[in-house]
Amino acid sequence: MDTGTRKINIVDFRALTTLGILALILVGFYVAVYFNQQNEGLDPHLFFAPENLGNMVGQTAIVGVLACGMTFVIVSGHIDLSVGSLLGMLAAIGATLTSHKFSFEWNPIVACGCVIIIGALLGALHGVLITKAGIPAFVVTLGGLMAYRGGLLEMAGETIPISESVVTGLGTGLLSPTTAWILGGIGLLAFAFLSISKIQSSRKAGLPVAPAWQLIAMLVITTGIVLGFIAWISQGRGLPIRFIAMIGLAIVIGILATKFRFGRHVYAIGGNVEAARFSGIRVALHTIIVFAIMGAIAGIAGIIQSGEQMAASADAGDLMELYAIAACVIGGTSLKGGRGTIFGSILGAMIMASIRNGLSCLGVSSSWEKIILGIVLVAAVGFDLLLSGKKNK
Repeated sequence: MDTGTRKINIVDFRALTTLGILALILVGFYVAVYFNQQNEGLDPHLFFAPENLGNMVGQTAIVGVLACGMTFVIVSGHIDLSVGSLLGMLAAIGATLTSHKFSFEWNPIVACGCVIIIGALLGALHGVLITKAGIPAFVVTLGGLMAYRGGLLEMAGETIPISESVVTGLGTGLLSPTTAWILGGIGLLAFAFLSISKIQSSRKAGLPVAPAWQLIAMLVITTGIVLGFIAWISQGRGLPIRFIAMIGLAIVIGILATKFRFGRHVYAIGGNVEAARFSGIRVALHTIIVFAIMGAIAGIAGIIQSGEQMAASADAGDLMELYAIAACVIGGTSLKGGRGTIFGSILGAMIMASIRNGLSCLGVSSSWEKIILGIVLVAAVGFDLLLSGKKNK
């Protein structure tokens, strides 16, 4: 078959499928909540109310942040079951450092930096045990899950309150409408610039490019969604700062994964570790760095969650590792390694948040919420395997 005239699409159709699923879920819950609230004599538009939409995107933040690092881990062919407990323990460490228990007062910025560094070092330790000692990642991180949960219980047997404005502002702060519009405009300009630059680079390299209408349509649709979202949510309490932090981290990790040699090597390792090793890629070093990044991101998530709750508690991060893995899988990351995108994982986190929020609006109990999320996870893996099977035929 002649592939010389094949055009390179600038649209990730797998991501579009995930985005379409998210849209269907949102519309479905809106209809369900509409009739439920109308029967109860309450506001039928509760689900898409600006305040509820703000809560929904805020609920995405912690899982989305963890999913950014978990995508890298899964793409490399591994798994990390420790991140929820590590998040909780690091949050307790940060709260302890700023709780005036020491003879000198810790600057909150310095304390947050220490939390992230400790997370990176513990993550690197995981990588060393996996690559140098030959212990499977499942076993290493399962041990970490138990050990870090024990460390959290030791430090936060009693809830440690947090009053530092730097931390609480990150967890509970809201953007003003003006700031949201400015950030949205900057983000759209950057997105347009990167999209056009990608096409120009392909042309200079003599590669086929997608038709102009595809780029224009993508930019118009993206602009409409972003501006409409900002306009609507600004009518409520505003956009949560922790959501912006998640988006910022996703952009940084996404660029690292796609624009740098390190990211391409990680995908190569996950696709075929022996081929990657024979091609000269330092598999052990890359694996250690991937787990160090995951540990640092767990520290960031711990800071955000402790700021949101204004405390470090013994149940911090509970089941978060499973939610992060589920977000990645729902977003199209293959558990076999070698395939997955940060954008898809963020969409997966949004799907989970919309399901949890919608079920809450319908008055569904938390026990049934977990049952339904489990069914969604299994269905997502089955759907992914079905698509992969059709592609391989």
